[in-house]
Amino acid sequence: MSTPTTSMPPSGAPSQDEDDSIETPTIRFTSAKVLLDCIDDFPSDYLTVTHVSPPSFTRIERERDRRHRKYRFRRYDCAAHVLTMTLNTDLHETLHGELYYAFRDLRFMPHDRGLREEWAGGDVMEGNSTGGPQSVFERRGDGRWPTLVVLGGDTEPLTEMRRDMAFWFSRSGHRVKVVVLAKFERRRRVVVVERWEEEDGRIEIVGGGLVLGFRSLFLRDPGPEEGDFVVSMPDLEEYAERVFGQSA
Repeated sequence: MSTPTTSMPPSGAPSQDEDDSIETPTIRFTSAKVLLDCIDDFPSDYLTVTHVSPPSFTRIERERDRRHRKYRFRRYDCAAHVLTMTLNTDLHETLHGELYYAFRDLRFMPHDRGLREEWAGGDVMEGNSTGGPQSVFERRGDGRWPTLVVLGGDTEPLTEMRRDMAFWFSRSGHRVKVVVLAKFERRRRVVVVERWEEEDGRIEIVGGGLVLGFRSLFLRDPGPEEGDFVVSMPDLEEYAERVFGQSA
């Protein structure tokens, strides 16, 4: 078995996704019931649905909620009538969840200093793993956007994941500050991790290790014994081990 690898692309040089040549699974929408019945046995964690009008999208959403399913709507293009969805396979949940947990556990050690009460995390607004200051989620209306979003992808091409990233920045009105992508490349047997930040409306990838800026996450300057969060290479390698365990 290959050694689990976590790849961090250098700044300004996004990695080439070798899985981009794989055809994205696509279904033509006929009815919400037929679509969700099909999804129950779907082998992929990513799906494109065409011919989804706005009323059809509403029916899909209602049927999903009625069945208490946790399929996520990654993006919906109401003009093109195209819906992209992610499905909760074990590998998909490990890709984003375990990476978020690595950040969470690091954040609370060794000096919590009340950050546990200040941070609110979870699965909100159709994201994978998301979080931000508690004060953000206490807002009403369109202001309840997380500052951190972690997205996982197995069969979804990395190019599409980058479109998801750009969507989060633009749709949130730039309230989302950091997006982390975790893509499992099956052919190379590596996990590609990219951290994207938005500064003054300009999106750029930052390489050189998984460093999450305190101010971007908490929307304030760090206090005594507070600072940026660094997920070390040993932590990332342990995370990759867990991903590989789900991909067997």
